[in-house]
Amino acid sequence: MRHVILPELHATPEGGPASDRRIYKATFADTSVLYYRVVTVPVLILGGTQLHDIKIGLVSRCVAPKTSPAFRPRGMLGTSITEKFKSVRPFMKQMRDSGKISHTSLTLQIRRLAPLLPVIKGIVSFGDQGSLELTAHGSYELPISCCHQLAKSRVTTQASFASLMYDSQPIFVAKQASSSDLSRSYLTYIDSGCWQIIVPGGNEIVDNILEVAGQQMDKAGMAVASMISREDGEIRLTRQSAEFLPTLKLVLGEQGEVPVYIEPEHYLFCYQPHDCSIMIRDEMVPGRGILGIPFMLAYDISVNFDTEKISMKQKLPS
Repeated sequence: MRHVILPELHATPEGGPASDRRIYKATFADTSVLYYRVVTVPVLILGGTQLHDIKIGLVSRCVAPKTSPAFRPRGMLGTSITEKFKSVRPFMKQMRDSGKISHTSLTLQIRRLAPLLPVIKGIVSFGDQGSLELTAHGSYELPISCCHQLAKSRVTTQASFASLMYDSQPIFVAKQASSSDLSRSYLTYIDSGCWQIIVPGGNEIVDNILEVAGQQMDKAGMAVASMISREDGEIRLTRQSAEFLPTLKLVLGEQGEVPVYIEPEHYLFCYQPHDCSIMIRDEMVPGRGILGIPFMLAYDISVNFDTEKISMKQKLPS
């Protein structure tokens, strides 16, 4: 994706005083409009040094003209996050061991490393529509409260299920004509350290899994109907049936840099006729030395971090 600095950004009076809750308006090439807020919060860090933690939050859904397709920006997960933050890991371990940092926090803890890192350059990506570049001595934190209730108007996460597999085979091996559009899946926040990935047409995925599991149960001489049932859209399983269900492997990122292994009890949450949700808990993500960034960045918009040195004098747009 080509990153473009959005040309039309200006503060508007909505939301309160500019010094408190500035609202910005981004106008894209197709005249879609996105309103968002940049909030600077003083944060006390090591050595008593104070910096500003920058939060970028959506305050309004995108509005697309009737003459163009609906504007659905997609989150982009960077493919070189691990490489970029390899140098950070020793500091992270030292701070974590000393109790000064916690991976379970809902904020990106990069801000606590500010004295040890160059200025962070953040690119807020809006998919093919362009992006916004911001710079600060601190961190960029995506919202975890602004858009929880927007359901399917949320921004999607790109290629979330490109590598969703079981038994080393793609989920759709038995149903090549599946109508599910996995790229339209999106991540929604539940509680501290817990997310759900909503999959449009996800019932087809689960049905395919259950079909394979049912075949295995038949071979074992077990009555499938008594082992697997649906009630109010929720799949009910007996304890015995769990051993026939696979563990799913979900790979976040186009290069597969973050594998997540999902047990049956975490992917059998179908609550709508055509959509399923898959629960992912923070502890399910291995190798958390990369700061949990892929999950944090998959909510509404994404930030590609670049630790190249840039001028300390650059400010946020006003």
